[in-house]
Amino acid sequence: VAEDVFADGRGKGTLYESGVRVPLIVADGKTWNQQQQGLSVRIAPRDAVIQDPGAEIADLVHVLDIYATIADVASADGSNGVDSVSLMPFLQDTDGTLRDALLAEMFNPNNGTGELALRTETWKLMFDVNSTGSSRCRENFELYNLAYDRFEQADLADSRPKTVERLLLKLDQI
Repeated sequence: VAEDVFADGRGKGTLYESGVRVPLIVADGKTWNQQQQGLSVRIAPRDAVIQDPGAEIADLVHVLDIYATIADVASADGSNGVDSVSLMPFLQDTDGTLRDALLAEMFNPNNGTGELALRTETWKLMFDVNSTGSSRCRENFELYNLAYDRFEQADLADSRPKTVERLLLKLDQI
């Protein structure tokens, strides 16, 4: 019998880390070609893009970033309004930060309600959104310090109102 490891409702299909956190593994053509020498699988050799193979980096990346990265590799214009950042400069020089915040959202277009999460390196702010009519309401805030609470068990929204306020300002800038 399989056990539901996310019985608390924090698994896939939610904005909790258990629902949105997925590792991204990147390999470039040169590295792949070298590893497949004995197999029939071949890709065109090219200069290595990844400057530090095997490195583990904890920067915030979104699936949308694959769009801008592919456009960058193909020397195409990937700037058509999609919230996407090319990973190419970061793969070539891992010093620095790719982005300082990441936004995730789940909305029901039928009734104008949903959930939103803003994630920084350390903090994650989650809340409900109701945008019916001409007003927009933000409520039911949850705040987690992911550096110490990876599984989001200790909601700090009530005890850290200034952090909530600062993250809402960052969200409004985005």
